[in-house]
Amino acid sequence: MRFFRIAMQALAMLALAAILLAGIETILRLAGQGRSMRVLTRKHYAGTDYYVTNGAFFQQFFSLPIETMWQDAETYIPCQKPKDSIRIVVLGESAALGVPPDFAFSFGRILDAMLAARFPNIHLDLYILAQPGINSYALREIARDCRRIQPDFLIVYMGNNEINGPFGALATPRDSFLSSLYAIRARFFLRDLRLVQLLTAHGRVPWHAPPENPEQIASPEDPRMERSSRHFRANLKDIIRAGRDAGAHVLLCTVGCNQREWPPQTSVNRPDLPPDLFQQWQDHYSAGIASQSREQWAEAARAYQAAEAIDSTHAELQFRLGQCLLAIGKAGEAAVHFKSAWNLDGFRARVMPRMNEIVREEAAAQASDRVRLLDTARILANESPGGIPGHEFFYDNVHLTFPGNYVIARELFVQLAALLPPFLRGENPENPAPPAMSECEQRLGLTPGVLLKHLRGVVMGYRMWWKRPTPELDQRIAALEAELGPDILPGIMEGYRKALEWRGNDRLLRTRYAEILLESGRTEEAVQQARMLAGQYPYRPATHRLLGTALTQAGQTEEALRELEAALSLCGADAKTQYERGRLLEKLERYSEAKDAYIAAILINPRNFEPYDPLNALFEKEGGAAGRAKGWAALVDHVPDSARAHFQLGLALESVDDLPNAIIHYRTACNLEGFDPAVQGALGHALLKSGKWLEAIPPLQQALQINPDIAHFRPLLLRALIKSGKLDEARAEAERCRERGITLPPEIQREWDETMAGPK
Repeated sequence: MRFFRIAMQALAMLALAAILLAGIETILRLAGQGRSMRVLTRKHYAGTDYYVTNGAFFQQFFSLPIETMWQDAETYIPCQKPKDSIRIVVLGESAALGVPPDFAFSFGRILDAMLAARFPNIHLDLYILAQPGINSYALREIARDCRRIQPDFLIVYMGNNEINGPFGALATPRDSFLSSLYAIRARFFLRDLRLVQLLTAHGRVPWHAPPENPEQIASPEDPRMERSSRHFRANLKDIIRAGRDAGAHVLLCTVGCNQREWPPQTSVNRPDLPPDLFQQWQDHYSAGIASQSREQWAEAARAYQAAEAIDSTHAELQFRLGQCLLAIGKAGEAAVHFKSAWNLDGFRARVMPRMNEIVREEAAAQASDRVRLLDTARILANESPGGIPGHEFFYDNVHLTFPGNYVIARELFVQLAALLPPFLRGENPENPAPPAMSECEQRLGLTPGVLLKHLRGVVMGYRMWWKRPTPELDQRIAALEAELGPDILPGIMEGYRKALEWRGNDRLLRTRYAEILLESGRTEEAVQQARMLAGQYPYRPATHRLLGTALTQAGQTEEALRELEAALSLCGADAKTQYERGRLLEKLERYSEAKDAYIAAILINPRNFEPYDPLNALFEKEGGAAGRAKGWAALVDHVPDSARAHFQLGLALESVDDLPNAIIHYRTACNLEGFDPAVQGALGHALLKSGKWLEAIPPLQQALQINPDIAHFRPLLLRALIKSGKLDEARAEAERCRERGITLPPEIQREWDETMAGPK
């Protein structure tokens, strides 16, 4: 009896605690505390209710702001589905979104253009609910929330981020309850509670850069890999279930990747390899590299095969062996080794073969008229040279070129066309052929000039993120530049103008057209296009911002300010709009307000570089060099994780001859964002001025590796090498300066001449 009383008292206390917590949660929600973390939030605009993708849901996974591109990708879905309409939803990550280079040309957008061309009388709405960096954990939540929008087709293209992404094998503890599927799913529920938000301040899951320590390297046998596979299968099953519950056809896609021309990021030998065998392995491997560099492919292959007989687990060995076998015409054997390299790569930035196998297995297990497999990975391989996908379909490791996106869209079109209800087909009772790729390019406005812009952006991403040369992309850029000449804008404008004749209601097309008109200085036409966008999409902050920017450029400042304020009324946490507002206020000589707007932009998104230079000028205008240092010091206190703020503070301190503290802030900036060549170069130059010759070399080399075209860093690197006594490297750098036509400053030229003359 006593135990019963104790148990009842405990239950009563738990019930009371639950009621109390529920009451607190209700009060917090009524008071407007926190924010919804659901995928779709319901909003009312101009008499229509919409489901709107919630940036807060996606932001929870990342420590850096996502707003830079979020507003263009934000999706508004009418709550009331039009009668006899077809809704298609694409779920995925960055490859499904189409970035890099531009989500306006993703396979979902190409599919939309194809369907509109072949079924012009059907009301088709295609929504791309994808986001860079997410994975199946987040996509499961998206699929479950999509039941509210009544999709007819659910297209799933996912798998690239299962290991490195949120809650992946490398982002959670090795053996912990926190890494269990139950704990991860509970976190989604808990994060929507306002009380939890109040107590935890929205903790975010980090995204991993290429690994530098062994804990971030996962071999295929690592238990964490098996855990990720189990979780992926469970999430995939729930996604399929959500689609079927919504009455949708679920199309499961396998995910392609670049195998032929994407070397492994991280390679390791097997840990139990004895030292003497490792030395033998290394000798064979080095001999293979030497022969391969001389294009002696067969000899190199034999050396690599000898190394493989000792240890076959080294990813780059497998990749190099695949290259050599392909070069001597043994494509079938090469494919096996390229796949092994892909599977052994320690940095899991591509879909793992096991994830594609799981997609195939689940598609087979649940095969029906409602669940189908589209084996896009195999289709892309079958259409690649030698059956091994490379740069013809991928810009980098996983992000698709337009031809790659076209192949996927073409196969999806065939599947969807066969599944459309007969009563909707109208004049197309039979399954029509998909439009050719050239027609899709025209309908989406992809001209050679747009492609050139894409390639330039991709190359910059390579240098910043992957830190590797891009010879093939450089050749394509050079060929396009030779073909198009210096002025590429007229061709881009004409391409967008023609595309709008087909797709007049395409928001992204009209936005790109307005942007290129602004870039070309055709301001009045840009204003006209921006007005159309703001009128058609009054609920989108980005349309008002674009109109405000165009009006500012046209000199219509009062209306421009109203449009920018309208954008901020829809989304106050918009760094780009705050920046544009700052520019306009500065133009109106309202300097104090402009400074506040620039600061607000930086506080919202410290990685948006645009406000830093104009704010720096206003600090200088207000207080001279000392005012700059004071202003940036105050801002660094508010955003200590802003590399650009530390960089600007370093420049300001250097201008007042406080070189030691300038170096401290340059180092901090490099630690925060080491891929910025300006920051690396500034650190190197400051170290050089301090007489720290040897320390100056690495940041200057890093700056030139990221961007080899920054000419003024090369003489500085040459001087650091001379002062450090690294004469062989100095000779090589002096030769690079000569080849690039770089004139050395007199002081450095004198030092170089004296060095070459030798001791007197």
